[in-house]
Amino acid sequence: RGEVEGAPLLSARAERLVSALETADACRLALEEAVAGASAAPGLEARAIACRDGVLPAMAALRAAADALENLVPAGRWPFPGYERLLFEI
Repeated sequence: RGEVEGAPLLSARAERLVSALETADACRLALEEAVAGASAAPGLEARAIACRDGVLPAMAALRAAADALENLVPAGRWPFPGYERLLFEI
């Protein structure tokens, strides 16, 4: 990141991709922490509440980060099927 003699090291698209990857990784770590916290909660009710209040929002945040990444990566390079392919081809 940054510049060398006035020339950007990464293109704007690459910068967006790096930022999206960093966001996705942070969301992944947050999800892992939420799952660990829910697993350690004492009793079924406490675990269920921890899942509702911690795991589900962390999953939604990671999903949003993955969707943002999918929009930045060409379809031919994306390793997973997109919505259209899931709905109509698989």
